[in-house]
Amino acid sequence: MHPMGVWLAWQRGRPVRVARDGEARDLDDGIMYRSSWERNIARLMRFLNVQAAYEPVRFNFPGLSRQYSYLPDWKLRGVSVDVGERHYPTVFIELKGFYDLKSKRKIRNMAKYYGPKGIMVLVITEDIYKRIEDDYAEIVPHWERRRLNTYGNERGEQPEKHTDG
Repeated sequence: MHPMGVWLAWQRGRPVRVARDGEARDLDDGIMYRSSWERNIARLMRFLNVQAAYEPVRFNFPGLSRQYSYLPDWKLRGVSVDVGERHYPTVFIELKGFYDLKSKRKIRNMAKYYGPKGIMVLVITEDIYKRIEDDYAEIVPHWERRRLNTYGNERGEQPEKHTDG
């Protein structure tokens, strides 16, 4: 790993950089998380005593026109889910602040190729994350609130200018 928190990975035979936002020193796990959301969910799982492994396995989707893979955020330990008659003994969690078409396709392919093998991915979207934050930010130690930029908002947009007139 690069000292600035950048991991080198290989994609299509070439090295690429994968940015990491930073470790959660309060968790003392040495993991370089990709975002404050991931650090907060790690804190929440520790607070709730949920056992999980961070990015433990990459799934491949062979036989598609373009082979690609998927790396879910967490694998929950000792958790299973029943949906109707179907039992999923292996459960992963994926955080998705920006749930684009590529992300949705990977989740669909996980359900298609690995669902029959008893693997489920639970997706935490921005709306769900905000509800989790509303419920837990005040009680989970070291929770990182959404950062405000110099303009006092989350997205970096300059406030509207008003003129007296």
